[in-house]
Amino acid sequence: MRRRNIGLREINGNEEERKSYLQKLKVKQPENLFDALEIVLKISAGSQFVAEALEASVPAYEYACEKLKLTPLQVALFAAILENCQNGSCEPSELADHFNVSNMKIMAISKDTDELLHRRYVTKSFRKFDGDMGYLVPKNVVNALKEKEKFVAEKPEFKTDEKLLDYIDDLFCQRDDDYLDESSLTYELNNAFKLNHKLNFVKEFGKLTKNLNAVEKLAFLVSVMLFYQKKCEAVTPKMMGFVFDGHSTVNALTHALADGNSKLIKLDLLEPSCVNGQAVGDEYALTKMVKQQLFAGKVVRTSGNVSRYLKSPDSIEYKELYYNETEKVQVDTIRELLRADRFKEVQAQLVEAKQRPGVCILLSGGPGTGKTESVKQWAKESNRSIMQVDIAQLRDKYVGESEKNVQEVFDIYRQCLRDCDQAPILLFNEADAIINKRMVNAARSVDKSENTIQNIILQNMEDFEGIMIATTNLVCNMDDAFERRFLFKVELDKPCLDARKSIWHSMMPDISEKDVNVLAHEFDGFSGGQIENIARKAFIDKIMGRGIDLTSLRKYCQQEHFSSKKSAHSAIGFRYE
Repeated sequence: MRRRNIGLREINGNEEERKSYLQKLKVKQPENLFDALEIVLKISAGSQFVAEALEASVPAYEYACEKLKLTPLQVALFAAILENCQNGSCEPSELADHFNVSNMKIMAISKDTDELLHRRYVTKSFRKFDGDMGYLVPKNVVNALKEKEKFVAEKPEFKTDEKLLDYIDDLFCQRDDDYLDESSLTYELNNAFKLNHKLNFVKEFGKLTKNLNAVEKLAFLVSVMLFYQKKCEAVTPKMMGFVFDGHSTVNALTHALADGNSKLIKLDLLEPSCVNGQAVGDEYALTKMVKQQLFAGKVVRTSGNVSRYLKSPDSIEYKELYYNETEKVQVDTIRELLRADRFKEVQAQLVEAKQRPGVCILLSGGPGTGKTESVKQWAKESNRSIMQVDIAQLRDKYVGESEKNVQEVFDIYRQCLRDCDQAPILLFNEADAIINKRMVNAARSVDKSENTIQNIILQNMEDFEGIMIATTNLVCNMDDAFERRFLFKVELDKPCLDARKSIWHSMMPDISEKDVNVLAHEFDGFSGGQIENIARKAFIDKIMGRGIDLTSLRKYCQQEHFSSKKSAHSAIGFRYE
C-alpha cells in the first residue's frame, strides 16, 4: 500500500499551527480547477470526512463543485483519486489511508464513487491476477482539466450500427486492459444499448438474446464482436473469458457449451466449429442465421482496404466475343443473370424460396477459347469488379498456411461483397489443380493438404452468396462434389465457321471478305486466341512497313498451326484434331 503524507500531516508541531494552516487553505482563492483540487486534497487529507473538511462555503470547494457539478464529498474523492492514480490505479485502501478512515467507511460511501463512475470522471481498473480493483481518471478528463475546460462526458449515442460496434469494441479493449471490471463493463454496455435502442443492431441483438442470462448474453456479444472485427471466425470459452471476473464462470460456460446445454447452442446462436466435417475441439462459431440477422448488408471489418483486391470494370478493355450456337444459349443466360438489376432480383427470389443465393459457374475449354476473356467482358457489361485468385500464391511451404490462405480468399470476398454496390466476381482462373478429384487414403502431408484445401473450397461454395467463376482445361478430371456445386457448366469449344469469320473480321477489319473466307475454311481448328496471335503478328508487320496479304497471313497460320500440332501430343487437357 502506498501511504502519502499530504496536507494537515505536513504540519509537524502543535495543534495551533495545524489549525492556522487549515484556515489559510480554507480561505485561499483558487486560480483554476487544478489549484482548487490541490487545496481540497490538502484540506481533506486525514479529515475522516468531518464536516469542517467538506464545507461547501470554502472557496476551493465552491469553485470545484461549480465546475464539476459535484458535491463536496465527491469533489474530495475525485481529488484523492486523481492524486493517487498518477503511478497506477487508486485502490480503495489508498482512499481510506488518505482520509484516515476504515475500508468499511469507503464502502459506505460507494454511492458517491459510483456517481463519479457514472459521470465518467473516473473509471474502474481491475487486476485479474490478484483481484484488486482500483480507480483511474481517464486521459480525456485530465486533458480537459489541463486546458481549463469544462469536462462533459459524452453520451454513447450513435447514428449507425458501425459506430456503436466500434464503441463496444473499445469497451472490450478497456476490459482486456483491466480498465473496467465485469460490473462496470456490463453497466456501460447496458447504457449504450439503452441509448441506441433504435439502431438495427440493438433491435436484432435484443431479439436473439431475450432468453439468455447475463453470462450467456455477454459471451455471445464477445463472439459477435470477434467476428465483426474479423479477428477470428471461431471462438473458445477461454477467448470469451476475458470479460468475466472469475474462473468459475468460464468453467461453467465451457461445460454448458460442450454438453450442448447452453442456450447459445439450443437457440441456434452458436454451433460447433467444423473443418472437413469434423468438430474442432471446444471452438464455436456464429450460425448462419445470426450472421444474416445481425450483419446482413453491414460492414464487417477486415485488415486493410478490400479495394486493392479488386479489378475495376473500368480498367477492362472492351472486346467483342463470338460463341458457337451450342454455347450461346447458356452464355446469354449468364449475361442476362449478371445484369445488375436482374441479379439482385433473382437473389431475392432465391432467398424467399429458401434456396442458396450464390451463383457458381464453371467455364471449361482448351487454351484460347475465351474463358478468361468471357469473364472480363461479363464483368464489364454488368459493371462488376473482379477479384482474381492467383492459386500459385495461395500455396505455402508451411503446414496449414495454404489452407488458411484459401479460407482468407473467401473471407476477403465476403467483405468485398458487403462493401460493393454490385456483387463482384470471384475468379479462380486455371483452377485445374483445386477442383480435380480428391486423393483417396491420402498419406503424404502434401496430399492431405490438397484434400483439405478442396474441402475448404467446397464448404465455402455450399454457403456462397455472390458470383464465383472457375476456368479449367481439365473438366474430365473434376471431382463430383465440385460438379454438383457449379450451377452453370459451360464448355467453350473452338469457334465454328461463322464464329471464326466474325473473329477474323473483328481482329483484322482491313482484309477482304474473300480472304476471311479462305482463312476461316483452311484453318478450321484455330481458337480465338490463335487468331489473335496471327493478327498481332500482322499488325507488327504493318508497323514495320511490311505489306499484309493472304500469302503472309497463310504463312503465319501455318506456323501457328504447326505449333499447335506439335504441342497437341504433350498437352494436358482437351485435344482438338
